[in-house]
Amino acid sequence: MIALITIFFPTFLSLIILKKWKNKNYKELIFLYPIYNLFINLLVLICICVHHKGEILSFNENFNILNFNLKYMILAIIFAIIIPILFEYLNKNCQIVIEIKRDKNEKKIK
Repeated sequence: MIALITIFFPTFLSLIILKKWKNKNYKELIFLYPIYNLFINLLVLICICVHHKGEILSFNENFNILNFNLKYMILAIIFAIIIPILFEYLNKNCQIVIEIKRDKNEKKIK
């Protein structure tokens, strides 16, 4: 039970922050939940693997230990706070433009 709370709670925190800043409706938040959950847990797992130098013997056994859950939860909450801020910053300050041009001399592909 504590493992499920550890995985899914930080995403709720992240979406609460997003709701307060951007006034999104609940349909948009339901759509964003799996995306934010993926990013948060992926970043936490990367940090854990880097910290342990890839030597996690049994993830299932470690995930049932309270000490591991607390560390995972703290790290996930930190990322849950950072990710909406980072996405909002990138949304305001970065723009991606893709242009595809075709030469008039280029032959058509048959």
